[in-house]
Order: sequence, then structure tokens, then C-alpha cells
Amino acid sequence: KSEKGKYNKLWYRLLHAAEAAKIELSTKTSAEIDLGMVSLEDEDGKPVDSLLTLTRSEFEDVIKSAIDGTAEMMKKILTRNSLRPDDLKFVLMVGGGAYIPFVRKRIEELMGISVNTSIDPTNAIAVGAAWFAGTKEIGAVEKTASPKNSRNLKIRAVYNKNTQETEEIFTAKFEGDVAGLFYRIASEDGSFDSGLKALAARISEDLPLREGAYNLFKFAVLDSGNNPVDVGFDAIQIAQGRYSVAGQMLPEDLCLVVDDVANKDTRLKRVFAKNGVLPAKSKGSVEVAKTIVKGSDDEIRIMVVEGPSERHSSTNKPIGVLLISGKQINRDLIRGTEIDLTFEVSESRDLTISAYLNGTGQEFSQVFKGTARQVDTKMLATDVLQLESKIQSEIDEAEANGNADAAQGLEKLLSQVQGLIAECGALSHDDVTDDRFKLEDKKRKVAQDVFELTASKRVDAAKTAYFEAKSEVAALVSDHGNDREKHLFREIVAREQTFVNSSNPERIEAATSEIERIRFAILMRMPDFLVGMFEHLAQSSHSMNDQLQARQLIEAGKRHVAAQDWEDLKKVNGRLWGLMPADARESDDMRLYTGIV
Repeated sequence: KSEKGKYNKLWYRLLHAAEAAKIELSTKTSAEIDLGMVSLEDEDGKPVDSLLTLTRSEFEDVIKSAIDGTAEMMKKILTRNSLRPDDLKFVLMVGGGAYIPFVRKRIEELMGISVNTSIDPTNAIAVGAAWFAGTKEIGAVEKTASPKNSRNLKIRAVYNKNTQETEEIFTAKFEGDVAGLFYRIASEDGSFDSGLKALAARISEDLPLREGAYNLFKFAVLDSGNNPVDVGFDAIQIAQGRYSVAGQMLPEDLCLVVDDVANKDTRLKRVFAKNGVLPAKSKGSVEVAKTIVKGSDDEIRIMVVEGPSERHSSTNKPIGVLLISGKQINRDLIRGTEIDLTFEVSESRDLTISAYLNGTGQEFSQVFKGTARQVDTKMLATDVLQLESKIQSEIDEAEANGNADAAQGLEKLLSQVQGLIAECGALSHDDVTDDRFKLEDKKRKVAQDVFELTASKRVDAAKTAYFEAKSEVAALVSDHGNDREKHLFREIVAREQTFVNSSNPERIEAATSEIERIRFAILMRMPDFLVGMFEHLAQSSHSMNDQLQARQLIEAGKRHVAAQDWEDLKKVNGRLWGLMPADARESDDMRLYTGIV
């Protein structure tokens, strides 16, 4: 059950013995499991017989609930697609489980349609994978040396790699000397050729596409002697249609979880959209929400979840978490420092998260396998406790507002989540069983129910908070905002109707958070705000964790105020804030979940 389990060294031996017995039961009514000289004890310390006899009926009793659950899921999928079982000709079975007589019989009985086992269930997936691989484009085996780019030309090409349209616009911008040069775009199948055209600083072409296909165009820059010039770009690849041989589609949004300081919660930033074609790559940046002191146990979490981007992070499935702690950094990471993030998803849905810390010059990276689900038992326990606290506060609010129906529904959910707390306590910190996955699924289901019950209340509150923030920040942006901040504010207001009229509170809260980030960015440049913040922290220094460091920072802050060195004062404020006890910080702020905004 854990990485340090008593029988871990015997695990594969026992697993293979169980596997052999399962296979034998497909053709016989009973099977013997001989463990040889292995001495085993159960959880109560009682010895386990090394020679076990297992009957087929006993085995069927063990797997019955799993098979019934599979049938239920099949029925849900049919219902979701407006189908009935009799709309299907048969159920096609693949995988070794298809050899088990009870599996075939039970599925046929519950679904009411015949089961097809005419293909070899053990290699059907491999054959399908081979067919899929056969549709992929293969580059030339032999590579020739690229001609030298003597003019130092640089190209920036823009086009949609996946589209529903039958034509796609290709545009490109060139930097460097383009005089006397030409370009040509031709489709690989010969159906389109732009001909030789003079190269300009900006070019544009309408490319016709074959429907439901993977369209490949060759792009070449040529000189007056018809010699190719290498610009580092020679192919345009566009997949037409929702499904094509370009790669599998993402079934759900992939989002980054960040702290929402204004609402004392978390929010989602979409990294990859649902139905995007894999492989895919995306870049972005976030800011450190709290100062991470070198050598400390404090950490930030670069956390990616799968699910609708308009939902709350707790309702979505965790895919990968890149942890960066104070023990890994070579110097203090000051609050407000930018982190450059790169996300890559392979065709097999392996996720690579890379983070470059601008404050320390370090880069961290980790690959999360698409076939391996990521659930940390410590984080899971924290999530469940936070969910309990959330439900309790919602119950109190519903009762105060006289909303008996909502309070009653939330009480039932509170009972469920309290049961999850007990289950979390039974897991070891290094649990390796499927129990943590089942528990995480239950937690997400409860979280989804909570947010559905409280959605209408949260919509009204979110609208009020948005208009208040908009009114307050408008004057601040007008008087003190730079061009970028004014542009961002105008953009938010321009799309106001799209989220204010939405029934989804997450969309409204996300817009409010954007406005609050603009407010905070402006305030952090204003001397009066920085001085006021410094004075407030100085008055609270008696409760700071390191009194010696606090006094040194306060003296440094006073010098920065006298010298009007606002950038250094900002850093001192960040360091002082990091010395505040956790409960004092939470009274004014929030318990930071990820440590990034």
C-alpha cells in the first residue's frame, strides 16, 4: 500500500501468481496458487496459507462490481449520445479481460446486445496503433546541408494549424534585407502553387485546403539565381476538420492553477483549449505571490489540471504539479518576481512543465506521463480540509440568508466530505494504491456539487464585486496607469457583456481578478502606497518570526524612504511580509495555495 510496504519485494512474484490463477480460471472452474516457501501474514498478524485454492465463482464475486460499473458507464455514454443499446450491432471487446467468460456473459446480459470477440483481443490495440502510425508523415531520411543565410533573414509566420475552414490565410513578416529575393509556396500533392513572387517585408497567401485531411505546403525563399535561402522555415502544416491524422484531440481544457488574492481563492488560466490537436506547446508568465526564502520549506506549485476552464480548480482533475521549494533555490525569490513557464503536450499526452525563475536564473522542468495519474496524498488531504471549511462557511451563509434548501443540500455534502477526511487519514503519505485516485474522484464530485449549489449566489456576488472594482480602478488607471495598463483595462471593459451576462461566476471573478492585478501593479509603483505598506509592516514587526532580520530590514527600509529608492523599498516590503506569521498574513490576505498569481 506504500512505497515502504512490508511485502514490496514480493509484490511482482505475488502479482504474477495471481495473474496465472486468473488466466487458469478462464478455462477451469478452480485454480491453485502456490506461494512456495514464502511466509506471509495478514493485517492482523495471522499466517496466510502458502497453498490457496480459488474457485471461478469466488473470482467472479470479486470482479462483479467492476464489471457492473463498466456496463453503467457504457449506458451513460450511450445516453449522452442519444443512443439506445439496440442502436448498436454488438460490443467489441479488446484486452485480456475479454477472455474471462463472466465478463462476456455479464456485459451481454446487462447491455442486452451481443458481444463480439472475433478479433484477437490481445493484439487489437497494437494493430490499431500500427494503422495510426501508418498515417503519419515521414520526413526524408537523407539530410542535405542547408544553404547559408548570408542576409541574416528572420521570419515570423502566422497561420492556424487546425481549422474548420476550406481556406486558410498564411502571413509572414521578414526582418533583414529582402531586396532581390523571391518566395514560393506549393502543396505537397501539387494541387496548389503560388508561383514565384517577389519577397517583401510582409507577405500574405490564401491557401486552399483538402477537407478532413492533413495539408502540407512547401515554403521556399529563393535568390535571383533560383538558389534556396535558408530562413529556418520550410513547411506549412494545416489540419482541416475537427478530426484528422494530424494527431489526437485534447478531450478537455488544460489549465494552470493560480492564486486569486482578491477573492481569497484560486482561479484557472487556460493553457490548452479543448479539442486542440496534439502535440502542442504554450508559453506564459506568472508572478511569485509570496517571498520564498532560500533554504526554507516554503514552496510554490506549478499545477496543471484537466477540465473546463470556467470551473473551479477543485472540480478538475490534477495532471501534474512542479514543486519548487526554498531548499532548491540559490537565493531568495522575492514576491512579484516573474516566472517564465513553458508547457508542452506530446501526442501521447505526456505533459512537460518548465519554469525559469528570473530572480535566481534557475530553470526547473518535469515530465508527467499521460498514462500515470498524479495525486499527492498530502495535497489531497489539504484539499479535502479546505473543501470542508468551504462547505461549512456556505452553510452558515445560506442559513443567515434563510435559504433552507441550499443549506440542506450543503449539509449532505458536508457529511460526505467528513467521510473523505477519515479516508484520507487511512492513507499513508507514500501510498501507491488506487485508493488515492478513488478518493480524489470523490473529492472532485463533492466540489462540483458544491459549486453547482452555490452558483446563483456567487454570480450575484461576483457581479457586485466586478462593478465595484471597475469603478475604483477606472480613476486609478486614468490618473496613474501606463499605456499597457490602460489598454488592458479598456479590453476588459470592451468584453464586459460576454461575462457579466454569463451564468458562470468563474468568468466574472476572472475578470475582477484581472482588474485587481492592474490595481496592484499601479499601487506598487506609487511611493505613498509603498511607504504606507512599509509603515504598517514596521508597526507589526514585534510579531515577526525573525526579530533580528526584521530590525535590519526596517532600518534598510527607512534609508530607502529617505533616498526615495522605491524599487528597493518594494523588495524590503516583500521580505518583511515573508517574516509575518502565517495567521497574521491570512487575516489580511489568504492561505496561498500555489504561491503564484
